Amino acid sequence: MNRRDLVKLAVGGLAVGATPRALGGDAWAQAAAPAAAKPPAFVLPPLAYPYEALEPHIDVATMRLHHGTHHAGYVRNLNAIADKNPVVTRLAMDNTLAEIGKLPADIRDGVRNNWAVTGTIPFSGIS
Repeated sequence: MNRRDLVKLAVGGLAVGATPRALGGDAWAQAAAPAAAKPPAFVLPPLAYPYEALEPHIDVATMRLHHGTHHAGYVRNLNAIADKNPVVTRLAMDNTLAEIGKLPADIRDGVRNNWAVTGTIPFSGIS
């Protein structure tokens, strides 16, 4: 038996020994499944074209970063605001920024900074 086999055997023994009873009874059962989450108020709109459609000018990695990570972050931020202030979900995209003064003062900056980019504006013009 070489060192690698010995490590595998030791790790396997630890895994078997880490049963719920060994961890203090009902350790696995105590971690109840989370309650069903409500759907988000805002969703990241899909691109109207594949990520590779803009190559060689914009590569796939850049498109994935900007759409799937950066743009998605704005949507997450807006959903976090909407969770605390449901009034945001009742606003029309067209006039929200024009009527930003009607929103509670504590959420105006967050809405202003995240709202416009949650629509199709950033990516619709470059297809």
